[in-house]
Amino acid sequence: MLFTGSVSVMPVSPAAYAAAEDDVLQALKWTERNGEITITGYTKDLPQELVIPAEIEGKPVTALGAYAFAETPITSVVIPEGVRVIESNVFTFCTKLADVSLPASIEKIGQNVFSSTKWLQHHPYNVDDLYIVEQNILIKADILRFEFGSKAVIPDGIRYIAGGAFESCEFSSVTIPDSVKGLGDNAFDNCTQLLTVTVPEGVTEIGAQAFWICRKLEKLTILNPACVLYDAADTVSIGRENTFPGVIAGYEGSEAQVYAKKYNREFESLGEAPAPLPGDLNGDGKGSVDDAQNALRAYTNLVAHKPSGLAAYRTKAADTDGDGQITVSDAQYILQYYTMQLAGKAVTWEQLIRKTE
Repeated sequence: MLFTGSVSVMPVSPAAYAAAEDDVLQALKWTERNGEITITGYTKDLPQELVIPAEIEGKPVTALGAYAFAETPITSVVIPEGVRVIESNVFTFCTKLADVSLPASIEKIGQNVFSSTKWLQHHPYNVDDLYIVEQNILIKADILRFEFGSKAVIPDGIRYIAGGAFESCEFSSVTIPDSVKGLGDNAFDNCTQLLTVTVPEGVTEIGAQAFWICRKLEKLTILNPACVLYDAADTVSIGRENTFPGVIAGYEGSEAQVYAKKYNREFESLGEAPAPLPGDLNGDGKGSVDDAQNALRAYTNLVAHKPSGLAAYRTKAADTDGDGQITVSDAQYILQYYTMQLAGKAVTWEQLIRKTE
């Protein structure tokens, strides 16, 4: 199932468009990392009808940083294809913002991104009359529709639960489909009647305070052994004192087990985890640039005599050549395998490693 938004485009002359784009570029602040641009703010007045550039200095814009456009008088915004992440509060208190165009490339939306905007205030609950969904991201649930102790079922096809999407909902249970890849910050914050949650295999990350002040939460089951929980006690807690008398269930060697041990949570083992795919450090079923970067980061930590930052399951996934350790070569193998898959070249890990040794 696919949930998408629509955009109305008015014809604009190439010269006028170029001039407007130049004005926007001069107004923006940004940072660059690994050849990608994150827009962090602005230095002068922005046009009310803001069109964010897809590239800056020849490099793709892939993220909008926290509070980047907060409290500006913009009335509309077009976010270009290629942007994957919108961090928290980017458009918060843009009270005149009525029209938003989100690209299909969006993967994550943080907390309070559109709070106090006309766009969110007047946006219909367009899926099941319960959820605001754009580009298969669940942005907000109608908390008034969930009665005390009711059950919530998130529709299949949702890719991501945005930050704060279910904050203060009073249901007692929620069903999360396998299509979901991540839970944003504060996703289920202050869901005080929530009793049990099963986080499916597709979820690779659980954001900060995702289950904070869940006062009745008895059990959180995490089925992806590579799923990373935000590293803080209040990610899963029953109150502001950040304790949790319930149970976290997960596989042996999982990130869930590491989190439970670090923050003194009771852990229930689901047994041995299925064997990881080589190079798949986040358990999403494929190797990627992010996996390669995580393997390299783990290697750098080890060289600096620090913990790798990987649980046993992800350590095994990172050791692509099976030599019992994480090295630069492992990161290179992951990146090479990913590149060859993109190019449509069929290759096994054994062939790749033998070829490069």
